[in-house]
Amino acid sequence: PLWARLPNDASDDAWSRARPPAKLLLEEGSRCAWHPDSAVTLRADHIKQIQCTIYTLTRTIISVMEVVTCPRCPPRTRRCCGPDLGRLGLFNYNNHMVFTHDLLDEYTSAYTLAETPFSAWRVGIARRYNTHRSGKAFVTDDVFRDAWFAYVSLQPWTVPQVCPVCGPSPSMTIWDGITLAYSKKHLLPSLQPPTMTTADALER
Repeated sequence: PLWARLPNDASDDAWSRARPPAKLLLEEGSRCAWHPDSAVTLRADHIKQIQCTIYTLTRTIISVMEVVTCPRCPPRTRRCCGPDLGRLGLFNYNNHMVFTHDLLDEYTSAYTLAETPFSAWRVGIARRYNTHRSGKAFVTDDVFRDAWFAYVSLQPWTVPQVCPVCGPSPSMTIWDGITLAYSKKHLLPSLQPPTMTTADALER
C-alpha cells in the first residue's frame, strides 16, 4: 500500500481501482499455484469458464473466470491455472475466491495501527457485509488468514529492512513485553531480531 512505502521505493501503481470486470480473462504468464515456475500455453480450445466470488470491502461480487487445466498436476487433482489479476487490483486466492487489494490492505493498515486480531477484524467485515446486504457472507477466519499471508508473501521488499545506523544485528533491542514477551531462559547468544529468517523458518 502507498502509506507503507518509503520515498525511494519503486512505484507499481498500475492497477485499476474500478469495479472488477464481469469476466476475468486468462493472460500470458498465467500459472498454477503448485507450479509457479512454469507458465501455461494458452489455447482457446483448452480454456473453460468457472464461477468465482470477488470479496470487496463491503460485499461480494459474482464473476466468471477463465481457467485451463494444469498440464503438470495429476488429473485426479483437477487443479487449474488461472489469471494473476494483479493489474486489476485483485488477488486470485484459488480461482474460486478472489480478494481485492483494498480489502487485504485494510487489514494490514488496521494491525499496524493497533492490536487487531484476525478474528475480531473479520467479524467487523462480516458485519459490514451484512449492513450492505451482501449476497454472500464473508469468509471464515482460517480462509482470510491464509489469503492474507499468501498476499503479503508476494509483496516485494525492494529495500533492506535494517536500521541504517545499527545494521541487521543491533547490540540492544527493545521489545514489546505484551506481544513479543519471551522467557529469560531464551536470552542466549543465538537470539536474533524477529525480522531475521532462516532456511527452516515457518512458511504460511
